[in-house]
Order: sequence, then C-alpha cells, then structure tokens
Amino acid sequence: MMRYLIIFLFLTSCFKNALENCADEKIKSASIFNRTEITKTVKLTNDEMYQKELMYQNTLKELNTKYPDRFDCTDKINEAVNIYKLGIRSLITRDLNESNIKKYQKACSDRLEYGLKSHFAKVHKKVETKSIPIKKVSMEENLQNYKKFIRKNLKEKMRDSEYEKLYQQCVDMKKNEPEIFKAKFE
Repeated sequence: MMRYLIIFLFLTSCFKNALENCADEKIKSASIFNRTEITKTVKLTNDEMYQKELMYQNTLKELNTKYPDRFDCTDKINEAVNIYKLGIRSLITRDLNESNIKKYQKACSDRLEYGLKSHFAKVHKKVETKSIPIKKVSMEENLQNYKKFIRKNLKEKMRDSEYEKLYQQCVDMKKNEPEIFKAKFE
C-alpha cells in the first residue's frame, strides 16, 4: 500500500503535461517574476502639483513657438490637400499648387504633432500620484517566487489571470502549430 502511495505522489508531482510546461515557461518572463523593486503609490503634495502645472504651461509655450503654422491647417484645407494628392481637380482644389500643397501639408502635420504632444502633456499633468520604492528585489528572490509558483498544482495556477491567458496561448499554439509545440514542450 505504501509503495502505491509513493508512486502516486511521484507521478502527480513530477510529471506535468506539455501545456502546463509551456505556460510555466512563458510565465517566467512575467513582470511579477522580474521585478527590481516593490513600489507604493502615494498622492502628490501641493508643491509637486504646482510644479506639474508649471511644467505643463512651459510645454504649451514651447509647443506654441515650435508650431506657429498649425493654424493654417483647417479641416477643409486638409480635405482639399488629400483630394489634390489624388489628382482630382475641383472647386475646392482650384487655388492649390505645389508650393501651397507643401505649405499646407507642413501646417497639417504640425497641427497633428501639436495636438498629440499637448494631449500627452495634459494627461501627464492630471496624474495626481507617484510611485515610491519600498524594497529592492533581487534576482534570487524573483527566481524563488517563480519556483514557488510553478510548484503549485494546475488548478491553483489557473486562478492567476495572467497564467490562464498564457495557458490559453499554449492551447492555441498546440492546435495551430503542433510541430513547433511538440518540438519545444514535449
């Protein structure tokens, strides 16, 4: 009886199926097992918020001086430039020539760049928290956490949403690319 118990424990703990091996290998590169530090999110102080507001205002001033021609591009002109590039002549494009086209194309690209950069500056300004490091994490600690995780049974590992996604990717890989899957994990 004891012999069967030892064999059962050996077989259930040592042999994993290929899908589980695949997911275990992929989860090794997950961010939770490759941390350099553990951080805590805290609210910014009033001084820091004021500094962010000043940075935002300075960014807008720089963008205004860098892209002064952006107002030359309106939606109607942008449409006319696109129609002109297609080679269609119409009332909208009658006043356009090559020099105007280049000027308007630059104005429209400036308008787009200004819009993107000012949007990112505004989003950055709205962030009211910052991350501060609490503890450094060594590679050994990451490896220990990984080994502890993969020792769990499949049911426990599947509770982790990231592991579940990786396991599904392995199922898809086994279904769509069986030769590659077999070479790597079986």
